[in-house]
Amino acid sequence: MKPDQFGAPQCAVFGVFDGHGEDGDHCSIFAKQRVPVQMTKQMKKDPSNIDGCYTKAFVQSNIDMHKEPFDDIASGTTAITVLFDGKTMHVANVGDSRAVVAEMKGGLEERPPSIPVISCKFHMRPITGEQVLEHPSILAFVA
Repeated sequence: MKPDQFGAPQCAVFGVFDGHGEDGDHCSIFAKQRVPVQMTKQMKKDPSNIDGCYTKAFVQSNIDMHKEPFDDIASGTTAITVLFDGKTMHVANVGDSRAVVAEMKGGLEERPPSIPVISCKFHMRPITGEQVLEHPSILAFVA
C-alpha cells in the first residue's frame, strides 16, 4: 500500500502473505492485491475505525477469493500486516503468521549479540505511541 493510499500521509502498511497448498501462490498473490483494495474502500467509509476496517477488508477479501477459479479450500494463505497510523501501530494476522516488534538503539555496529523477546498478546488492538514511549527498550512478540 502507498503511504497516502487512505488519504492519510502518516499511514504506512507492511504485509507478508504466505501461501500453502497447490494453489497457495495464487491465494497469496490474490490476498496481497485484494486486501489493500478492500482496506482502502473500508477506510473511505469509516476512517476512524481502523481495526473494524482491517477486519472487514480481510473478510471481504476471503469472500472474493472463494469466487476465483483457483482452489482456496485445500490451498490458502496466511497473512501478517502492520499498519502504522502516526504513532499508533495496528497488527492483523490470519492463520499462523506473526510479527515481531523490536526497537534497535544505536547503529548496526552496536547491535547486541542476542535480542530479548517477551511474549504478549494483542488481538486487533493498537499499540499506542504512549505505550512505546513508556517502554522503549522492550521488544515484543505479537501473537
